[in-house]
Amino acid sequence: MAHSKAKMAELSNLKVEVERIAKRGGVAAADRDDVVQETLLRVWLRLHEQGESGRAPRNLIHTVMRRIKIDRWRRRAPESSLPDESIGSAHTPLDDVAWSELRDLIRTAIDALPDAQREVVRLRFYDGKPFKEIAIIQGVSVNTALSRAHQAMKRLRSVLEGDNEV
Repeated sequence: MAHSKAKMAELSNLKVEVERIAKRGGVAAADRDDVVQETLLRVWLRLHEQGESGRAPRNLIHTVMRRIKIDRWRRRAPESSLPDESIGSAHTPLDDVAWSELRDLIRTAIDALPDAQREVVRLRFYDGKPFKEIAIIQGVSVNTALSRAHQAMKRLRSVLEGDNEV
């Protein structure tokens, strides 16, 4: 009984700390409860996975919360980052042609990537999968998946800046 009371007190103290950090960290009031709960769960599990108890280090809470906020932002991000046609009246048919040419150039550049890099780009930037999952799908380490994404982005940037042809 005393052990469970101690754990509840520990969890309560951790919750207060996470709520305070969320409020200071600019988490929107509408999202705060969800972010706090998810952060609390992840931090609690991490501490007990590692056999630690007591107060969670602030940097762990900040890191977990930052990752949760990024994940939530990515899920809400629009499918396309192309400008909305309803914004501004300066939109011309030439804009459509320019965006169409840019999309074609990007597609061509992605198609020219080596298979492994192209798959990482597709899984990460089109399907929104985390690198851990991409690594499992490709049967490689997370670092290899990250490296492939980095190399792909480097190659795409080079093509888009005109330093390299497709």
